Amino acid sequence: MTIMKKATVTAVAAAALWATGAVAADQEGWSLPQCRSISGAPNVTMTKNEGRKLAKTEGQMAQYSYAFGLVPLEQPDTLLLAVGSKISRSTDVGCTWQPLADLTAQTGNALLLLERAAKDRVYGWAVNGNALATINGDKATATTVPGSGMIGLGVSRTAAKQLRFGDTEGTLWASDDGGKTWARSGGIAGNWLYRMAFDPADAGHIVAGTMSNGAFVSFDGGQSWQPATGIAPPKTSVNIFNMVVSPANPNVVWAQGINLAEADAHAPSEGRHVYRSGDGGRTFEVVVDQDSRVTLTNGPLMVPHPTDDAVLYFIFGTSFAGYGTDLYRYDYGTREVTLTHNSYSEIGAIAFHPNTPKLMYLGLVND
Repeated sequence: MTIMKKATVTAVAAAALWATGAVAADQEGWSLPQCRSISGAPNVTMTKNEGRKLAKTEGQMAQYSYAFGLVPLEQPDTLLLAVGSKISRSTDVGCTWQPLADLTAQTGNALLLLERAAKDRVYGWAVNGNALATINGDKATATTVPGSGMIGLGVSRTAAKQLRFGDTEGTLWASDDGGKTWARSGGIAGNWLYRMAFDPADAGHIVAGTMSNGAFVSFDGGQSWQPATGIAPPKTSVNIFNMVVSPANPNVVWAQGINLAEADAHAPSEGRHVYRSGDGGRTFEVVVDQDSRVTLTNGPLMVPHPTDDAVLYFIFGTSFAGYGTDLYRYDYGTREVTLTHNSYSEIGAIAFHPNTPKLMYLGLVND
């Protein structure tokens, strides 16, 4: 895989994103940040122009620190950040951050992703791990879940304690008590899975990416599954490493993977593609190929735009040779990929201001 390539957009520059006296957000409650730099959390920054300029961060990131969890809460101006298993909170729209909890001892230093549930309860989980963290107000705890390793967590936005996750063997697990007890609730037999993605608007709608067998979709909570078409041609193995359902439109599902036949044949793309479905995951089409400008790894971060179902953000980042990170934006309407480049090792998480989504928060990695 070629790593060094030309970026078409200039490298990041540290600059003030919002001058003092910034205009308030459209909706009552959340405001816009009025800071020239971010303090208390060197692993997070923000941008209002998709990465062309990033807010300056105060302090030095620890080596081998990974910000994989980042969520805004319903509570105005409040966000949570997970760096490893250390949780921080901001109550001023991301300008200043304070430590909230260190769950390292309970989670074994898991690299937590964060999912917000109803009533601002937040759950943290790690890909292929069995630790489940719960953050509720000022209280944070962690426990262990069953199964072979979590590959996706579904949370309810109406019932704070209703959870569902899938494991690497394709089993689905459900809890109605916030993760204290679990029961099997369906699954996919005969497949090794890389990722499950849950529709944030419908707990019964689940898509799964497998080793060799492409993707599957369920519309009844995992009781039955159908193979997706358009990803794996007949007698062709395709690994689907990551999947995500658009919060703007549940019919739009994004996937990323590698066609092993194309890889073996040394196709220009090396078999690496981003796929899009417009029917909930029943059928997919290739929309982005790896090329001299776009690098696709095994399961990059993919984050759909919260209100525009045509837009997907994904990243390529590496500390090798000091390359830095490309933040890609794909627009299905124009069929164009644009990118910005920065010097950080990687972007591990992306979140959006709830009322002004052009303001993006970026979790940063230092390795």
